[in-house]
Amino acid sequence: MTSYGGRAGFVALIAALVIACGGTAPSTSPPPTTPSEPPSSGPTSAPAPTPTSSTPTSSDPSGSPSAEPTGTPIPQEGWVQLAAASDASAVWAPDAAHILVELAEPGEAPERQQVQLIRRDGTVVRTYDELANPIWLDAQRFVVYRLEWVQDSTGAWYALTGPNGEVGGDALQGELASDALVAIDMPLGSGVAYSNGHGSLAVERFGPNGERETAVWSEGSLTEWLNGSSVSWSAAGDRLALVHPQGSGPAQEGPLEVVAWPGLATVWESAPEVSVSVAEFDTTGTKLAFPEFVERPRVPRQVPEFDLIVNVVDLSTGTVSPVPAPENGDFAWITDDRLLTVGFQSLQASVLDLSGEILVQESVAGPNVIASADGQTALLYDAELDEPQMQILRGDELTLLESPGLITGQAPQMARDGTGVLVVVRAETSSPTGSPATVLLHNL
Repeated sequence: MTSYGGRAGFVALIAALVIACGGTAPSTSPPPTTPSEPPSSGPTSAPAPTPTSSTPTSSDPSGSPSAEPTGTPIPQEGWVQLAAASDASAVWAPDAAHILVELAEPGEAPERQQVQLIRRDGTVVRTYDELANPIWLDAQRFVVYRLEWVQDSTGAWYALTGPNGEVGGDALQGELASDALVAIDMPLGSGVAYSNGHGSLAVERFGPNGERETAVWSEGSLTEWLNGSSVSWSAAGDRLALVHPQGSGPAQEGPLEVVAWPGLATVWESAPEVSVSVAEFDTTGTKLAFPEFVERPRVPRQVPEFDLIVNVVDLSTGTVSPVPAPENGDFAWITDDRLLTVGFQSLQASVLDLSGEILVQESVAGPNVIASADGQTALLYDAELDEPQMQILRGDELTLLESPGLITGQAPQMARDGTGVLVVVRAETSSPTGSPATVLLHNL
């Protein structure tokens, strides 16, 4: 076994691996949890959209959720504030040149729910009122939802959903080069959609018996509905991983299937006994990694403990190779033949080859890891609210990146090319109303 001592050896090894092999895909593999309970039965059809267009309001309307100045550096060096509201989220364009930010003021009128199109320098290009769920189709086009809004007896506004979680409203397509939003014939389903970054969206709904179903929408056409919930696309957008949840209730775990796009032909299926909720392609899309949590032997009433095995599938042969991690925790691809794992308890990061050999270990600041799609950058962070520290691994440097607030809502997002990171944070405050969710960008 080869070993490398100290932080310098750790970062130098990863840098060499990145340069030699190139490319990486983000992967997040949490330990077994109890997800939120899904609806128990299927949706009704969403209302048919009608052709429409929308001219955006001014980029910073009075009283809008984004009353905070945009594009303004905040005290911590390198951070740029993009927007703020009671609730906020953001998503990178595939080429990392723009960001779509969703701003929400729960209970407020629909016009207080906005989507902003922002350049990565902080300049607001457009603000769209009464829209939600922004999704990039590709680097030039995006989709947003115009939801149906209703008021309850207290006067509070909320987005209407059906008895089984189906979302009411319609979908609109926008482009960087135009102010107009045009209605498209795409079902909203359960409101969940995943983009491959190349013009296609995996749309989800709940079937008649509450089972999850996925179809792919592309260029105005929708495929047949497949059983299963989409969990990840390959970097090239030509393969889609689905999980087939077993049973009813809150469980969202089950066997895996990989389908090709276009066509949705099955490329590979896992054994029926596999039960996972996540899976990630490597940088080439020829391998798939998914976690297996193995319970350690224990005496009665002892708290159960688990070991992590990362199962790596060669999609050309269907061969599944178990790669044991040193400790239960998170993992990510850092090249097409190397995995980076981080132990939840020890905060030890380990670089493993696909035989399971530990090439290097080093202490890091947080137990969660994501990686950029180009193989140049990884982000290590702690998702716990009281630990805002992050570390950036880029080239031959592992540097501390202090967040100017507590990470809230969505997980941090890395640009596909590794040149920036988006986080949503809240400042510590004693105010009973709390502090706004603030979208920040750090160029790397």
